Amino acid sequence: MGAGAQKAAFTFILLLLFFALSGIKVQAQYCGDDVCNPGEEGWCSDCFATPPPDTGYCGDGSCDPGEEGWCSDCFACVPSTPCSSLGCGSTDSCGTFCGSCPPPSCDEDFLNNYRCSGSNRQREKQLTDCTTQWVTIESCTYGCNPATATCNLCVPVTPCSALPCGSTDSCGAFCGACPPPPPVDNVPTATITVPASAIAGSSISISVTGSDDVDVAQLQLYDVDFNLLSTFECAGIQASCSNTFSAVVPSAAGASYTFRALSKDSAGQISSFVKGSGTTTAAPVVPPPVVPPSPLVAPAAVSAGLSRVSVKFPLHPLFMRFAGFDSECLSPGESALLAFSVQNTGRQTLSDVKFTATVPDLNVYASEGPMKLITKDKSTRFMFVDIPSDAPEGEYLLRLTASNNRFKRSVHRSFVVDSRC
Repeated sequence: MGAGAQKAAFTFILLLLFFALSGIKVQAQYCGDDVCNPGEEGWCSDCFATPPPDTGYCGDGSCDPGEEGWCSDCFACVPSTPCSSLGCGSTDSCGTFCGSCPPPSCDEDFLNNYRCSGSNRQREKQLTDCTTQWVTIESCTYGCNPATATCNLCVPVTPCSALPCGSTDSCGAFCGACPPPPPVDNVPTATITVPASAIAGSSISISVTGSDDVDVAQLQLYDVDFNLLSTFECAGIQASCSNTFSAVVPSAAGASYTFRALSKDSAGQISSFVKGSGTTTAAPVVPPPVVPPSPLVAPAAVSAGLSRVSVKFPLHPLFMRFAGFDSECLSPGESALLAFSVQNTGRQTLSDVKFTATVPDLNVYASEGPMKLITKDKSTRFMFVDIPSDAPEGEYLLRLTASNNRFKRSVHRSFVVDSRC
């Protein structure tokens, strides 16, 4: 380089240094500096009012090959403060978003903050998402003091335990509502139906019914003097319970009779006595049965069926001459005399002969013997047959049996049982 050129270059450097020291900004002249410089027309975006589509030129926002080092598309922005030094949710000086903040996380616990909410004392509680809420920790009987967030203290003159339900003590505390009253359980009622008339001394049927709004537990029957005659227990839970009782009326004809009854419910409440009355009548007259003559008075006529009964067996014929009661009409409870006559018409002696009388329908049994009957021997024997006192009236059959260890034979005799005999 010649001396003149060196001098010019030195002068140019001095001018640049002067401008730099004096604070004068020198406008760079390159495509992409937002200034349409001479020579940039037609190809640089700085000279287009509306830039054309990306065609690979400087200023199109894309650093294309060959634009490095001189086109602003290839110059990266350096933020004045990096995101690492900025808080979450910030944007740096180059417009870059530094990232969202993570959701908050806290330990759930009560804080030492208190307040009053009406008559309730509340404490602030921190939740896991770091929000807080107020929780009631105490209900103040005598109100909450907002200034101190504490319950008011008051000692009532008379405690609620000594006051009736529904009261308020001297401190203004409500002592509680009264329990509902128990349901009403009415007293049961009873009805009785007694026959208006009955045969003297007979047994009658008396109908008693008890009614209640909850349950009838028991029915009772009494005589006219309030003596308990019978009790009937009603099974299960019944609003109405009935039973038919049996009772005996006076034995005199024309006598009046009265019976009383009551009912009880399951709570033990008793109804009023109810009564029913009637009058006895005489028993109808029944003619006595026709009784044939007694066998003892006229044995042959009375015991025609048995007077000539012969029980025979090989070589030992036994002849029964007659058998019968002294009357064919017997009363209940009577001890009737049974007579019978026998004769050994065989040629050998009959030993151990036993006679038994039975009435199967009355469970009656009587016996005579054992005895010995010598050949040609005649014998009249007697035994008592007891008629039961509760024997029903009617006609029965007597069985008379003669037997020993070699034979057994029976004959029968009919008779009547009647209380009028």
